[in-house]
This record gives sequence, structure tokens and C-alpha cells, in this order.
Amino acid sequence: MGESERRRLGPRFIMGDGVTLRQIEREDLPHVRRWLDDPELRGMIGATKPLSEAEAEEWFEGVVADESRAWYVIIRDEDDGVIGECGLLRMFPEWRTTDMSIVIGERDAWGKGYGTEVGRLLLDFAFEYMGMHRVAVGVVGFHEDAIQFWEKLGFVREGVQRDGYFHEGEFSDFVMMSLLEREWRGRRGGVGFTELAHIGVARSALAQRARLTRDSSPAMLRAFSKGEEPMSRGPTATLILVFLLAGISSTSAVLADESQPEGCLLCHQGIESIGEKHDALSCVDCHQGNADARARGAAHEGLYPNPGDLNIVEETCGLCHGAIVSTVKKSLHATSAGVISGARYLWAAQEDKNALYGVRQVRDEDGDVPWDLGALEELEALPHYGESEQPVDDYLRNQCLRCHVWTEGAKRHGDYRASGCSACHVLYADDGLSHSADLTIPRDEPGHPIRHEITTKIPAEQCVHCHNRGGRTGVSFLGMMESDGYGTPFAADGGKQPKLHGKHYNHLQKDLHFEAGMDCIDCHTLDDIHGDGNIYSKREQAVEVECTDCHGNLGEYSDLTTSRGNRMTNTEKQNDGAVLRGKTSGRTHRIPQVRSLNERNALPVAMQIEGHMDGLECYACHSRWAPQCYGCHTRMDMGKRGYDWVDAAEDGTYKWQESRSYLRWETPTLGINSEGKVSPFIPGCQAIFTRIGEDGEAVELNKVFTTADGHSGIAHNPIQPHTVSRETRTCEDCHSEPKALGLGSGHYVTAWNGVDVPFELERIVDEDGRQIQATSHVGARPFNREEMEKIGRSNVCLGCHQETPSMFWRTVEERWGEAKTSKVHQEVLRELLRGATDVDDEERE
Repeated sequence: MGESERRRLGPRFIMGDGVTLRQIEREDLPHVRRWLDDPELRGMIGATKPLSEAEAEEWFEGVVADESRAWYVIIRDEDDGVIGECGLLRMFPEWRTTDMSIVIGERDAWGKGYGTEVGRLLLDFAFEYMGMHRVAVGVVGFHEDAIQFWEKLGFVREGVQRDGYFHEGEFSDFVMMSLLEREWRGRRGGVGFTELAHIGVARSALAQRARLTRDSSPAMLRAFSKGEEPMSRGPTATLILVFLLAGISSTSAVLADESQPEGCLLCHQGIESIGEKHDALSCVDCHQGNADARARGAAHEGLYPNPGDLNIVEETCGLCHGAIVSTVKKSLHATSAGVISGARYLWAAQEDKNALYGVRQVRDEDGDVPWDLGALEELEALPHYGESEQPVDDYLRNQCLRCHVWTEGAKRHGDYRASGCSACHVLYADDGLSHSADLTIPRDEPGHPIRHEITTKIPAEQCVHCHNRGGRTGVSFLGMMESDGYGTPFAADGGKQPKLHGKHYNHLQKDLHFEAGMDCIDCHTLDDIHGDGNIYSKREQAVEVECTDCHGNLGEYSDLTTSRGNRMTNTEKQNDGAVLRGKTSGRTHRIPQVRSLNERNALPVAMQIEGHMDGLECYACHSRWAPQCYGCHTRMDMGKRGYDWVDAAEDGTYKWQESRSYLRWETPTLGINSEGKVSPFIPGCQAIFTRIGEDGEAVELNKVFTTADGHSGIAHNPIQPHTVSRETRTCEDCHSEPKALGLGSGHYVTAWNGVDVPFELERIVDEDGRQIQATSHVGARPFNREEMEKIGRSNVCLGCHQETPSMFWRTVEERWGEAKTSKVHQEVLRELLRGATDVDDEERE
């Protein structure tokens, strides 16, 4: 295998004080051969003979192909001369052990301290980048200078291979030495990468630096590090990245400060710690800029106000959290693939319900694409209207896509937040006002986080800064549903109530989990939020947590793992039950187990029916209300320009306006979701489109699209409303209400309200089971005729069984037994009727 056929282990360059390590290349072989021609050197390092050209070539191919070796040549900075070779070999990651080797081949470089610096660089590489626990060397026993050299680096003699080496006719001992991670840290001092965020921090930092310097020469890197050649981010930013690789002394210089840089604090007096997990970092480690400058403009040159912004995150958060950053960029929070694919399908802009586009182009390059879960290999970037000539693409850019994490979103009451990692991990108040002690931040200017702090304790109110449109699951969880805009009751000054997210709200029943003190992150896992590294089209494909993961079912207690087998880290077994510990509050919540309730005869009769438990989502009954926004009236004005939320560009789109027909929050329609279970359905982008031309005249008026499947673009979609309550929908809600079956309420006449469709906006199917409205979720559909008839037949049973459970039915069962078959049921019914009328057999005849 040639060196170009395998990605080398480790960064291409590791820079130190006076030396630079570069991955070995084929053109270095003449140096290696020359060094091994020296008999004295061969004796010191344990080599037995010179290498021929063919042997050197074979050795090089073996080094490159060896996945347990990282091999470098040593370059002297003053003249760029190659003076030796070094590296790690026989790496065993499972045991976290490796061997180490250093050879200073050029005699004029002996005794100059190069070996010591190389040793420190390699140890930093071994312990921090590779996460090793033990580094070992073997030294020829008669080479006392070498033994003293390794002891100076901290290595300890741990054994002797007696007469383990034979050279020039004589046997010599082979001395085994090693250095452990804790010993190295004690000698090294300062704050290392591992102390900050375990082994993966340095690994990400070095990998990032390797990417930035892959095509650079050592001389060029040294020039950058001294600020002799400018980069786009400014010399200070480059200096920080170079220091990350510059070995023990320079890494410590960057990360070991006990306080923030004095220059920043000259202005930012009183600023809080960014948080204990990041407290060892200086301001410029994240924000960059110039901490030594005294003028504001110079200090802020190259500054990143939000280091979590996805546009620059590889140079900030990604240095330590590279894997998470890569995963987040493929998540639905970043791609908005569900919003885009749903709208484009319903606007007849694409035939497939699955996603074709994302906010940015993204590709899954790890070779593992779980097609069975609906994952995709790639998404293209959403086109502009000028490219696709599809109005929906302009609409998405101007209206719907203000909530992806590539953008900061709308700057208004309730919607203040940052972008990227900071969108979740840096908290904002609804009014966007700062409560920081930083003297430079005005207290009356919105648009600032509450404090200068990164947190993983994310309250539900932070999630609602985005999750207040579309399915509205965030505000629904808090028990809020937008009103028709009345703004009542009037405020203390006699005016309307202030708007939140641009809307007035009614306050309804809260989700029982929120009411109990839980937050979104208490149920949703890291993979739900960050993504699991795959690209999905729809939320049901991406979310791994289900109700039964915590609560179990009739036959099984929960094993506290998700539907994909991942352990829920904030739950644990306790006695015969289970508990959940709030990730934000720390409060302990008991998790009721369905099986336990069933064994105690404490379940309602509906949950004792296996068909209900197997065929219905839990929230089909437990969500007594869901937000329903009927009719999404959109107007495109091609004579005016609007803001593009995808490109963050003023005048990037045409001007759009949204409105609706009416709002409801009562019990929603039911249908079959993508998993084949009965689920609530709510309006999903019921697009009614009007376009105004450049001349101000209507080009299209109240147009309704037709999807590729031939259904109306006015749509309903399945949803988990996040409005769970202990009190469920009544049996009649589902079994006797036309709206629950998808047949509508029969009150709203769409044509009379100016929309040219022959059905009301609540009606998604006709009495024969023919689908009317579309759904943009793969596999989701209304009830068919057979299912509607079955549900209707059950309504007949409710005439008697609405009394269940009661003493009456328990007495019936004790007397005649359980009606397990139709025949037994008829016999029990006959006996009940005879008893009710007091008619005996003789009178009946």
C-alpha cells in the first residue's frame, strides 16, 4: 500500500522550539540510509546493518502502511535541515500503550538539546493527541548517555533484558524504561488539553491544525507564528493555533493562565466566568482578536463575537468538540430538511416527500448510512427562486427558515438567541436584555445573552425561542397557543398585551411533564438534539425517544433505553420502579410503569385493550388538545424585496406576507403516522398562494397546489403535540366524532371563504376512505374506509361499556364470565336483556 492510499495517523506537522516534526516522505529515505551507514549510530540505536535502496523503500512502505505507527522526520528550524527521525510505534489503543523512538542522525546536531525538545513534543502527542497512558522505550545498556537522556524526560527504569542485545561480538543488557500519564503531567505542569475536556480535545485541535497546514512548509508556519505573513483571521489567531501544536511549553503558555488576559479585562470588567468546564481558556482562545491591544478597534480585529457560529466553529468550538460539530451540521436543527422537503412537496416543487435540499450542502462521508431509518447520503443547498423558479424556495428563505442554527433568527421579543452551538448553550431572556456584570454591555439594549456563560442546563424556555412555529411543540409544551390577535385582557396601561414571537397567546393546559418541573432535555437525548451523525428528512426519523422507553408497556417494564438501544443517562432503576433526574433542575421524578399499574388494576379500560396499546401512540389519547392553524395564506410581492434567512442577506428575496383562515386548539383529527400507529394530525402547511407582479397586479390569486400524488396541497401531518395530560380524550372523542376520523366538523364552508377547494380545511378524507388532503410525511395517511367503520362500530359498544369499569360489569363477569368470543358476548347480552325485562322463557314463547 502506497503512502497516498492511507490517511496518515496524526497531524502532518508538529511545531516546537527550534525544531519541527514532519510526517516522513519518500524523499527523506536518502537521509535515513546515510544515518544507518554510520556504525557508531547503528550500535547506539540497535540497528544491525546499513540499508540498501530497495530495503529502504520496503521499510518506508511498511512504515506508511503500519496503522500502529506515526513516524516523523526532525527538521532543524534555523536551516530547514533534516537532522533525524522519531515517532510512536507498536501503539495498542485498547491498552493505551505505545513505544517511542528518537534518532538524531546528523552528528552536528548532537548535544544541542534538539532531542529533549523532540521528546517533549512526542510525549505531548502521545498523551494528549493519542490518549495514551503508558509510553515505553528500550535502550542499549552500554549507552549510558541515552539512559540519562530518557531519565531527564521522566522515564523510569522498570526492567532489564539480560544480554538482550548483541553488538560487535559482545552481549549487552537491554534496559526497559517507561513513563506514565500521571508522571508526565506532574513534570509537565500547566493546564493540558486533557484536563480541559479529556483526551478528545487535543486530538481535535491537532487535527484542525493539520488541516490548516497540510500544504504549508515549516518555514511558512514559523513565519505565520511570528506574524510575519498575514492571514485572513489576523496573526494572533494563527499564533494561537500554532501554539496548540508547539509542544509542552507553548501549549501551557496559551492555556495555563489563571486569569483572563489583562487587555480584555481593561474594558470587560466584571465579566463572569464562561463556565467551569471552559474556565481555563482565555478570551482569545475562543473569541480570538488581539488581547495585547489597548485600542478597541485593534483589540477586536479578527474578533469572533459568537465563537459558536457554525460559519467559523471549526476554528473555535471545533478545536475541542470536532466530532460534535460535524454531527450537528448534519442534524435537522442545522439542515431544516423537514421544513424544506415538506413545503416543497406540498407546493408541487418536488415529487419526493423525502428531502433533497438543506439550508447548506451537506454530505455523510463516514460510509454508514442507515437507509432503513430513512437516512440520506447528502443534501444539496436550497436553491434561490432565480435558479429553481419555484416560489416556495423564496418563501422558505423569507419566512420559514428563520430558525435553523446557521442564523441568529428574528431579533424580537421571545426570539432573541445566538447561532450555532450558542443557539442552545448560551441562554437569552425573552426581552434579550443582559444581566451580566460586564460593564461594557448596555442594560437597555436587547440582543445580548443573560450572562457570559456556556451551559448544558438548557431550560424549555430556551428551546421555545425557535420551536414556536410550524408544529409549535415548544409553546404547546408550555401550555400556550397563539390567539387570533386580540391581545386581551388589556394591560395595566389599558393597551393590548405585548407580543411574544410576534404573536398574542392564549394560555392553556401545560404538558404534564413541564408542569412537573421537567424540561425538553430531560426526555430528548443528545442524539435527538445534536443528531446522531446521519442526515434525515423528517423529525420522526431523527428522534429516538418514545413514551414506552420510559414507561414500558403492558407486558414489560422499561429497561431505560431508547427505541434505538441507547441508555437514557438521567434515568435509573429504583426498587421496583424507575426515576428520572432533571438535567436542568436536578429534581427526581418517579416514572410510572404501565405494567405495574396494570398489575394493580389501576389502568383505565382503554389501556387494557391490546389493540389500543399496539396500534395507538400513547399521545393519541393523552393529548387532549393540539395547536391547529388552518389555511396558510401566503402572498409574494415581486415589486418589493425581503430578507433571506438562509444567506442572512438583506433584499435577498421578494417580500412575503403570511396570514391564516382560523385557529383551533380542541381535540385534533386522528390518522395513521409514519410508524403505522394512530396519531394526532394537525394542519401542515395548508398553502394558499397569491403572487403580486412587479406592476402591482395579482398574477395568481388564492391558488391551491396539487401534489405529485394527486392530492390537494392543503395538508395535515401527524405530530406529537407535546400537550400530554393524565386526563385523556374520552372514548366518544375518537369513536363518535367525525372530526377525529378526518371527516371534518361540517361547519366551515371553504368556498364561501374564498378558497376554491370542495372540502373544509379540517376534512382530510371522504366517507369512502379516499384521501383528500396531502401529508408530507412518508407513509402517513388518513384512516381508510375499513378503519373508519371499525372505529364507528366501537361507538355502538360505548352505549353499554362507557360504564366500564364499574361494580355492575364486575358482577356480570362474576356471574356469566368474560365475553371473550362473539358467541359468549351474545349469550351474556341475552341474559342481561331477559333480566332487565323480567320476561321468562315461557312468556317469550
